Amino acid sequence: MTSDVTSSSRTSGGKHAAKPPPRSGDLWLIWLLALGSIVVPTIALLCIYFIPKNDPSWYGVYIALKRGDFLIPVMFLNVETIRCWWREAKPGSIARHCTRLLATIICIIAALVCTFATVIGPFVPVSPEAGRSIAELTLGCLCVALVFGTAAVWVSTKRGEADNG
Repeated sequence: MTSDVTSSSRTSGGKHAAKPPPRSGDLWLIWLLALGSIVVPTIALLCIYFIPKNDPSWYGVYIALKRGDFLIPVMFLNVETIRCWWREAKPGSIARHCTRLLATIICIIAALVCTFATVIGPFVPVSPEAGRSIAELTLGCLCVALVFGTAAVWVSTKRGEADNG
């Protein structure tokens, strides 16, 4: 029994096999699940206001946006974008490397903005201006995550196709 273990470790050189790169479908699924943290509450809020009145309304989503309910999911989306750029998308060219660094810096700033807005928001007096600014910060950080995150997944899938093809 021990000879089997030693012989198998000798044949592999005692090293662990390299983990294969994730398939492109897996990367897109991971990204879509991360986006679900924004989409699912939006759909729930739409249903909550639609069912009693039989009238589709974005009012609940708008109020939740002004309250800052989407700040933490948007912050996580920015963190996932950074993870994808550094774990999945390997820099091939100077342009891709610069894009990865730019995406990282901007997504870190966006994640910090979401974090600070979450911490500071409860101490700000409730006003239409405060709600509008929280909504604008959330939407701006969401746009950053959507653009750079989708680009990271796209670059990662292109890398995987080049490695497999």
